[in-house]
Amino acid sequence: MSRFFGRVGVGILVSFPFTCMLAGGVQDGFALLAISIICTAGIGLVAWIPLWWFVGWVTLLVLAAFKDEPLSRSAPVEDRRELAADPALTTYIKQATASGMDVDEITRRLRLNGWPTADILSAHESLISSLSDRQKT
Repeated sequence: MSRFFGRVGVGILVSFPFTCMLAGGVQDGFALLAISIICTAGIGLVAWIPLWWFVGWVTLLVLAAFKDEPLSRSAPVEDRRELAADPALTTYIKQATASGMDVDEITRRLRLNGWPTADILSAHESLISSLSDRQKT
């Protein structure tokens, strides 16, 4: 229930400036909301609340996508090695690879369990670099 109200709150904050622009100013934006809610005895909320929820949901979705943005493939390997890979994550990847699971499936399962993309890439890179270091010696 708190997620619902959180999305509605974010939706209000994001959509109110657009409402003000469409209405012609801040006072007119408030007036539009007041008239559509008060003069209809609250029935106007039947339209506003789903709109605010949807805008909040989309906004939070976009923000989450930017938060977990994967590292650029063009970044040098040395830069990616600076991120310390989580030992539990690398252990899981080693075991999954040993059991024959492909990289895409491993990544998909880790993402479903809440691991950030940057951590997954870091663990993959650390395993690849450790394997190449072993092969060189």
